[in-house]
Amino acid sequence: MYLVDYHTHSSYFSPDAASTMEEMCEAAIAKGVRELAFTEHCDVNGWNGIPCDFDEELYITALDRVKEEYGDRLTVVYGLELGQPTQNSGLAKRYLSSPGLDFIIGSLHNLRGMEDFYLLEYPDMDTCRALMERYFAELREMIGYGGFDVLGHISYPLRYIRGRAGIEFDFSEYTAELSDIFRLLAASGLGIELNTSGLRQPVGQTMPAPDIVRLYRECGGEIITLGSDAHTAGDVGAGISEGIAVLKDAGFKYFTVYKGRKASFVKI
Repeated sequence: MYLVDYHTHSSYFSPDAASTMEEMCEAAIAKGVRELAFTEHCDVNGWNGIPCDFDEELYITALDRVKEEYGDRLTVVYGLELGQPTQNSGLAKRYLSSPGLDFIIGSLHNLRGMEDFYLLEYPDMDTCRALMERYFAELREMIGYGGFDVLGHISYPLRYIRGRAGIEFDFSEYTAELSDIFRLLAASGLGIELNTSGLRQPVGQTMPAPDIVRLYRECGGEIITLGSDAHTAGDVGAGISEGIAVLKDAGFKYFTVYKGRKASFVKI
C-alpha cells in the first residue's frame, strides 16, 4: 500500500506542535510513509491575538534542509495550512502566491470575529445549528476566494461539538448545504482532505465521516487528499490505512498528491 501523509505540523513553525521536522521525517520513514507534507499553520487572522508573521522564506529554507537530508528515502512535500484566508484576504494572497510550495490546505478554524471552535462553548443544539449556518456560509466564501488546493477537515466543528461537549450533532441534516459546497469545489477544480485525526480523538471518526465522503463523491468530487494532522512524530501516518479504506468504500479509485501545486492521482 502506498502511504502518504498530507497534513502534518512541526515544532519549528506550528506553535501547537511538539516534534521537529527531522523527528517527523524519521517517523514517516519508520512507518513506511512514502510522501510527507509539512503543512504548517499560517493563520492570516492571527494566532491567539498575535498578528500573523509567518516567514515563508525561512520555511522554504528549512524544508530544503530536510529534503536534502531525507530526500533519498522520503518525498518531502512543501505544504501550508492557510487558515481563515477571507478574514485577511490581502495577506492570504501573499502566501497563496509563495513560490516553491507544492500544496495548500485552506482551513476554517474560527468564524469571523470569534475564537477557534475548540475554545467555544456548546450549551445546546440551537447554538450548534446557528454556528453551523455561519460556518457553511464562510466556507462558501472561502471557495469563492479560492487559491488553495483542498478544503481542510470540513467537519472540524464536530471535533468539539461531539467530541468534547458530547452533543449528538452530525451533518445528516445538512445534506443540501454540503452538496452545494461540494459542487462548488468540483466546479472550481478544488478538493477536500480526509483528515484522520478524529480516529484518535473522542469524536471517533474521520473528518469528514464516511457518509459525507460518499456524498462528496456523488456530487462529483474527485480530488481528495489524506492527512493525519499529526502534531507529534508519534502521530505521523496515523489512520492513513483506515482512511484509504474509507475512500475505497465511498467509490474512490484514487487519492490525490501534489507537486508544484499540480494534482496527480495514486491508485488505491
